[in-house]
Amino acid sequence: MKILISGGGLAGLAVACFLEEAGHDVEIIEAKNKEVYPEYVVDFFGAGLEVLKRRGMRRKLDSLKKNFDFSSFAIKKLYEENQDKIVSLSIRDLRDLFCHQLKSSIHYETRIHEIETNSCGSKVVLSSGKEETYDLVILAEGVHSHTRKLLFPETKIEDLDLYFSVCTKEKRDESKVIGSTLNPKISASYDYEQLEICYPVTLEDEASFVMSRKPQESKDCHHFYTGKMELVILQKAFKGRVVMLGDTLGSLSPLSGQGSSMAVYQAHVLVGLIEKHKSVKRALQEYEEEVLPHIQRIQKEVRTTKNLLFPKSRLKYLFVTKLGVLLFRLGLFNHRIKKMFAVHYYDFLSRAKK
Repeated sequence: MKILISGGGLAGLAVACFLEEAGHDVEIIEAKNKEVYPEYVVDFFGAGLEVLKRRGMRRKLDSLKKNFDFSSFAIKKLYEENQDKIVSLSIRDLRDLFCHQLKSSIHYETRIHEIETNSCGSKVVLSSGKEETYDLVILAEGVHSHTRKLLFPETKIEDLDLYFSVCTKEKRDESKVIGSTLNPKISASYDYEQLEICYPVTLEDEASFVMSRKPQESKDCHHFYTGKMELVILQKAFKGRVVMLGDTLGSLSPLSGQGSSMAVYQAHVLVGLIEKHKSVKRALQEYEEEVLPHIQRIQKEVRTTKNLLFPKSRLKYLFVTKLGVLLFRLGLFNHRIKKMFAVHYYDFLSRAKK
């Protein structure tokens, strides 16, 4: 099939790779220019990790793994217990893992200007002026997808009243030198207003990831990116010959820690079902039935996590920081954390066998 992928982020790159492997003709466009984003680290786990294992990419992924030490003994123990199920790596390295396998090039600063779709195909006019009909259009444009607004005006965006920011900056004096240690320290600070996690990126730089009640300002940063935490609420995953995945379909927010994993998982499921069924409509219907319940389940966990980390009252905050931390150190919150980390979510792949 001739397939247009709108979005050059992780979701778009993953589905493009899998489609090329299956022999499809792929075209990729990206609305932004080829700019450099902050070099931050993600924890890759759950269904997405299992997908890469099944596709023979686990060894390459492990070669990119960053080994960190944790100031919290409880977190360190949790990671050690699940080290074969969690891979911490740079988001840039994760994207490059797919980029290096792509045969198609990405057309930057190009977006969908107009689109008409039915059960037979999608007629698209690009911002470059090009007009083309595609067998399938895949939207992986992010939370505020322009094309989704055209085709799915019923989309709801749930504001979590939180902000996140990522920046790369020069290390603070106390952590200036990593030396040759294999396990540089991750540090964290937490108060009523924000949670900040800092970790080394290079010998000279560290990355800071902040979740906060108020927007952050760029201060002494090499690169800075900020945004609101929002959930995309949808009851449909496709229309005609247009289908969504990644944040376009159901943003999970950084609170879930599962955006990268879900993007790869959804790409795997979509391509697998296209190969399984002769009917594209049947493949898209089954894709919708498979992924939407999992998105809704994770979004429910996100709301719970948000209320736990950022309670509305300072009284509840004191409970979290005092009694809650004590229970955490005793290991009584491990089940809660494992649910947040989705280490046990391998049932995602129940019907998505390669």
